[in-house]
Amino acid sequence: MQAKADQEVARPACATRPGVRRHLRLRGRRAQVGQEASHAELVASFLGSEEDRFGRVGVRIHDFQNRAWHDDVRIILRAAKKAPAYVTLPKIRSVFDAAEMVAFVEASRCEFGIKHAILCHLLIETHGALAEVFELTALPGVEALSFG
Repeated sequence: MQAKADQEVARPACATRPGVRRHLRLRGRRAQVGQEASHAELVASFLGSEEDRFGRVGVRIHDFQNRAWHDDVRIILRAAKKAPAYVTLPKIRSVFDAAEMVAFVEASRCEFGIKHAILCHLLIETHGALAEVFELTALPGVEALSFG
């Protein structure tokens, strides 16, 4: 039992070297307008792969204003071998935006039969969201806030 605990403590805080290489390959293949679905499928292929052996990889989807964000969630959750550790929701403008996005992630998780919760990380990048930061932290399904 002690050996298992030691292994968990020894897990890297970031991706392994092969994972870093894969990350760089993914970054080099940024989605172009009109190719959002193929990019989401590429991201999904990373989840549950050998390079994600610790299950700590999360995904960032398009922002609320971009019509592709719904498809990002559905494609990634449907195509991934394993659910992401978290979903990052960028450019949050209000509690309303965040609540709708978090609810959609949760509904999609249930639809695809994913057993464990997929928590959301919110990127607070607007004055509107900053003014509602306490309400945002209280939303069910929100694990973390990042400010930028």
